[in-house]
Amino acid sequence: VLTNMTTPETLLKKLWAEKGFKPDEEQEKAILYTGANPLFITAAPGSGKTRVLLWRAVNLIVCHGVKPEEIYLSTFTEKAAYQLREGLKSLLGLASNETNQPYDISKMYLGTIHSNCHRILTDRNFSKEKHRMRPPVILSESQQYFHVYRRKFWDEMVRAGGFQDTEEANNGINEFFSRSSISRHRAVTSCISFFNRMSEEVVDPEDCSPEGKTLKRLLKMYKFYLDSLQRPVAKSADLSLLQQEALRIIEGNPDSGRIFKHIIIDEYQDTNAVQERLFFSMAKGGANLCVVGDDDQALYRFRGATVENFVEFEERCAKHLKIKPKKVNLRVNYRSREEIVAFYTNFIKQIDWAKDKKKGEYYRVADKKLEAHRKTNDPAVVATVHADSETVSECIVDFIIKLKKEKKIQDYNQVAFLFPYLKNNPRVKELKAQFEKEHIRVYAPRAGRFLDVDESLAIFGLFIKILGRPGFSQDVTGRDASEFIEWLNRCEESAEAIISKDTALKKFTDDKREELEQVKRDYELLVACAKRNKYNPEDPFRLDMRRVLANTSGISD
Repeated sequence: VLTNMTTPETLLKKLWAEKGFKPDEEQEKAILYTGANPLFITAAPGSGKTRVLLWRAVNLIVCHGVKPEEIYLSTFTEKAAYQLREGLKSLLGLASNETNQPYDISKMYLGTIHSNCHRILTDRNFSKEKHRMRPPVILSESQQYFHVYRRKFWDEMVRAGGFQDTEEANNGINEFFSRSSISRHRAVTSCISFFNRMSEEVVDPEDCSPEGKTLKRLLKMYKFYLDSLQRPVAKSADLSLLQQEALRIIEGNPDSGRIFKHIIIDEYQDTNAVQERLFFSMAKGGANLCVVGDDDQALYRFRGATVENFVEFEERCAKHLKIKPKKVNLRVNYRSREEIVAFYTNFIKQIDWAKDKKKGEYYRVADKKLEAHRKTNDPAVVATVHADSETVSECIVDFIIKLKKEKKIQDYNQVAFLFPYLKNNPRVKELKAQFEKEHIRVYAPRAGRFLDVDESLAIFGLFIKILGRPGFSQDVTGRDASEFIEWLNRCEESAEAIISKDTALKKFTDDKREELEQVKRDYELLVACAKRNKYNPEDPFRLDMRRVLANTSGISD
């Protein structure tokens, strides 16, 4: 509770001072803005947009009495959502010391777009009858893949599409999307991408009149796929359909637009069509819609994202909300040195980004500018000597070790290496080997097989300790079998090394192994008892069987 002597602005500035944060003019505008119009924040790389989002949420909650559950804050990845949640907890804890008020964000919609959509499906506030809704079973990417790939389902779906058999379907689908091939895997992944794009664009296959035989067949297959998720007991939905389901609920309830007072969307340049409709629908009841993004970091067009959602946000606000947003440009880059910022700016200027000059339409934010905060003559880029791969790797490792000795970095985890590709790249293997020679651990799971990383070896080794090693028939030979047996050995060695240092884990694995042995003994005894009494395993269980089975000699309690 603010005293008469403390204004929201003075309290916020006091908190800034405690955290050592001094916002620039544009950052301060974005944080303090609480007007009725939407807020359009264009954020240059390294301009501190995450910090701005956090302080904006703190300002609303602490200084303006907005309840956390009245704020919808969404970002693109689980990692970014976690950083926002932990950062907000920390800042609100600091604010509590000043106001003596607790701030509980447990009911706040703070997460990825998918996690927030899933929550909407179970939130009675979005239900017309205020009943708790039953959410669909959400298929992960791998579950979606196996659902479509399953041979029986794939056979039925391609026939529903009008293909004579799977060979014709695989060839036709692969040729349509890339090149002729009989690979079912390639055809399945192409279809899933197509299905997801249709879902994200909110396309009803029955409303389409496509040209081209294969496209017509694909839309029939999409219809079959959608029908397959409408199970009698519990509906299923993939991650793309999850958003569509949330949109259906929000658009079907007029009160949905009045649940949130503030809707804040991070990485708006990566939103797709269904997400844009979702946010405008939630804002129609008068919520302040704030979007933050950078058109130069639009990365997910291949997943249906469209940067036009961000670039044309002002026009779309006028269309959907009948109001023009306030625009704030975060133009100061706090991360990179002046030379890099200048290079980036000059590169962008060489392209004509006009979409339609007469209408003033562009593929980028037209008035976006970028300034460097770090103005120094120090080199912005350091290059290694031009030499063979081994020598270059040695130079790089020596440089990293030097950075740590000079306390330029506190931990080797603060260093990241970027390569054009990781899998089977000899330079990656060379550099990794050089680091390990200096006893510096490297984390690069994609440089090899996922099953070869330490975590995989350990967990599968523990499974072996509990479940036993998989058996092989005598005719299983060859290179793959030898590699698999060698991998099993490595798994077991990894587990043994961990168990030897953890007596509790050793006891757990021993207990679980004994438990499984007991389960097996009980099962064999019960089966024998059932056979003696001539019970048919296919028949339903009857109550008179219970006493007979319970008195089976030798079974455990």
